[in-house]
Amino acid sequence: MAAAAARLIQNLGSSGFLLTSGAGRSSAEYRRRSVIYSQGETAGGVLFVQQGRVLLSVVSDCGKEAILGIVGPGGILGAGCIFDEPYRSSTAIALERVSLVRIEKQDLKYVLAHSVEFNQEFLRCLLRQKRETEEALADQLFSSSERRLARILMMLSHNPQGIPGGPIPRLSQTTLAAMVGTTRSRISYFLGKFRQMGLIEGGTKIRVNAARMSAMLKQCIPSRAIEAAQ
Repeated sequence: MAAAAARLIQNLGSSGFLLTSGAGRSSAEYRRRSVIYSQGETAGGVLFVQQGRVLLSVVSDCGKEAILGIVGPGGILGAGCIFDEPYRSSTAIALERVSLVRIEKQDLKYVLAHSVEFNQEFLRCLLRQKRETEEALADQLFSSSERRLARILMMLSHNPQGIPGGPIPRLSQTTLAAMVGTTRSRISYFLGKFRQMGLIEGGTKIRVNAARMSAMLKQCIPSRAIEAAQ
């Protein structure tokens, strides 16, 4: 993922446009828990994640909040604005220290039209994020909450080089419950179970045993129907 971010920025520079900050391009860093943008804000640019992970959430008209997913290095935030979406459709919050590059909408459209390399890399990243969203949706529909939590922990444990097994960002059990689609008490139970099985270690700073967690995910885990009957 980090390599994807580097390729995007490299291709942006090699396009001969936006080589420095201030010409439609700017860099920014956000501390953990900082709001990068909020749902309903005017959307004027696209953000490229260079470092760190960002949590996306959405609130319905009746006030119910849902977690859409997590975007890491090489990911793209707010791409809808280049298709003339006037407002942000979600809220983006930094899960850890995050570094971003922002490209203004009209400038990005110019680069996409004039740089084949950047255009291809941009589409590749969007398609990767689309695939990850589809996989998460399928997991939400067909997997037990235990399996969904395991997959989320594995995903969060990837380091900038894409290798699993590192420490995950500090997340409350309430947030994990929203991501998994279950209750906080079930998250607490599963985390305790994972520790006993040696799948994770640590308290507030969880570290995943990638080999054991991967083996567990390959096993047949009860479906949602079986889980509901337990």
